[in-house]
Amino acid sequence: MITPSERTLAAVVGQAFPGWRAWRQPDGVLAARRGGSPPAGAHARGATPGELLDAIKAGRAPAPDLRPPEATALAALSAAAGPRTARQVSDASGLAASTAAKALASLRARGLVARRRGQRGSWHYTPVAAAQCGQVSGPAADG
Repeated sequence: MITPSERTLAAVVGQAFPGWRAWRQPDGVLAARRGGSPPAGAHARGATPGELLDAIKAGRAPAPDLRPPEATALAALSAAAGPRTARQVSDASGLAASTAAKALASLRARGLVARRRGQRGSWHYTPVAAAQCGQVSGPAADG
C-alpha cells in the first residue's frame, strides 16, 4: 500500500524530473531511477527528499549493490594488469570457475565490466571505469 507521503514524494520527483520515479527502500532510504534506463536499481539515493532531488540533479549514481562473488570477481579483475578470462579471474580470486563466470556475466549485464573475444575464442574481461558505467550498453554491445 502506498502511503500519502510516498505519493507526494513520487509526485514531487515526477514533476521536477519527468520520467523519474521515486520510492522508499526497506532500509528507509529514498531512491529514484529514470524509467527504463539500464542498469536496474536506483540511479539516485538520499536520506531526505531534498538530498534525493540534489542527487538526481547532480547525476550522482549510487555504488552498485554487489553480491559477494561479484565483488570478489570485480576486485580480482580490477587488480589485474590487463584483460582476464573467467578462468584467470577464478584462479586469482579463489572462486569456482562457474561462479566466476556467472559473476562476470552479471557484472557485464550491469555495465561494470566489458568483454572481447580473444585470439582463441575465449572471452577476455576488463573493468569499466566508474565514469563510463552509464555509457556501456548491455549484452548486444559486444556480441
